[in-house]
Amino acid sequence: MVQKRRMAMKRILHVLEDVLQRMGIEIKYAKLYGKGGLCRVKGEWKCIINNNLSTEEKVSIIAEGMKMLSIEDIYLPPVVRELIEKGGKNGNIYSHDKTLS
Repeated sequence: MVQKRRMAMKRILHVLEDVLQRMGIEIKYAKLYGKGGLCRVKGEWKCIINNNLSTEEKVSIIAEGMKMLSIEDIYLPPVVRELIEKGGKNGNIYSHDKTLS
């Protein structure tokens, strides 16, 4: 079960990163003192994430930040959209694994 959850979270992270990139938002993983998140730098959205976080923590931070963006017209797998709506609190996300295929 743990392996299945990790694989699901990696796929979700990939989907979130892909959406941000398609929206023109730069994603940067770096050494940070905090966790990071979505922010504006000189008027442009950036996503800066602590590269030492687990995949699940990265997903949670990105999903929470994406609540600030206008993503209504972007196709997202239902489980990913639900995760964003919940603000990154994923609960039992691996049970939805088939919706990511």
